[in-house]
Amino acid sequence: MKDKKYEITIKKPKQHVWDIMLGEQTYPQWIKGFSENSDKIGEWKQGTEIDFIDVGKGGTRAVLEIVDAPNHLLANHITGLDKDRNPLAEGMENWIGTTEEFILDEKDGATTLTINMHYHQDFEKMLDEGWDKSLKLLKNLCEE
Repeated sequence: MKDKKYEITIKKPKQHVWDIMLGEQTYPQWIKGFSENSDKIGEWKQGTEIDFIDVGKGGTRAVLEIVDAPNHLLANHITGLDKDRNPLAEGMENWIGTTEEFILDEKDGATTLTINMHYHQDFEKMLDEGWDKSLKLLKNLCEE
């Protein structure tokens, strides 16, 4: 497993960034940097499971280990999902155990969003490309 950090500064307070980042209507607008049909099913509540999906194709299920608004979120991926959201272990062995940690730090009205990823090296290119696109989309949504 590897560790990598992705970071962006957004010229808005962290509560605003948090709300846009996790909003029902706004989450799919910025996370589509990974896939045009990316979305989530579930609530952003600590201790719950949430499904991150590519509509019609499948996705992954994670446990939200930390949800401390508007400061910190930690998701631990526990299984893959098929197109009907049934658990799918085959082919997902290297994804299980991936973690995503979001840390928001505000200074002078601007927020630095840091995403710490712990993942298998097979996913590095997908993560690099997806976060590059998605973070730019998030910044634009927050600052418009």
